[in-house]
Amino acid sequence: GFKNAIAGADKAIVVTTPEVSAIREYVANGGTVYASGVTSLRDNEGNLKDNFMLNDLFGVNFEGEFDIKPNYIAPISDNIPELFGTYTRRYPHMLEEKMLKVKANSTSGKILATVTLPISDSSDKDIFSSGLSDPPIIETDYIALYENKFGKGKVIYSAGKLENDKFNDNMKLFTSIVSRLVGEFRVNLDGPN
Repeated sequence: GFKNAIAGADKAIVVTTPEVSAIREYVANGGTVYASGVTSLRDNEGNLKDNFMLNDLFGVNFEGEFDIKPNYIAPISDNIPELFGTYTRRYPHMLEEKMLKVKANSTSGKILATVTLPISDSSDKDIFSSGLSDPPIIETDYIALYENKFGKGKVIYSAGKLENDKFNDNMKLFTSIVSRLVGEFRVNLDGPN
């Protein structure tokens, strides 16, 4: 199951009780947070929890992990081009990794996108739909991106780790999410081009 799949992965992703309280207070007072994947599923001893320790902040509950990849991020509406660009519900955004299964636990937030699965698993070498792709076809009601209000602040939770993916379109989506949270921003680098 899921606990075995990530037993050796992301060992450094732990959140202590004081950190949980500090993050919750920060957002309640008007802060913004982007969180993804297994964030807050481990306590400070590294133990896997049954649910996110920050599930009230994220607005979603953990229900497991998809066992097929790639996964697709299907916008709930085609009317958010500033976030998804040219990706639509019919032609969703691909994420190479497996995403978590999450469902909303809040009525103060909104679903931005759901998970769509490919017709076959890219790692299965016996059953495939195409030699060159794993087209999105199986729509789910699991959440890919959720925007939640908490106190005076806002959180966007992603069931997959967009920030780890090096594809240009995934970086664009991640940047768009950050912009949605904090408004326009600029990054200055001091180093060679």
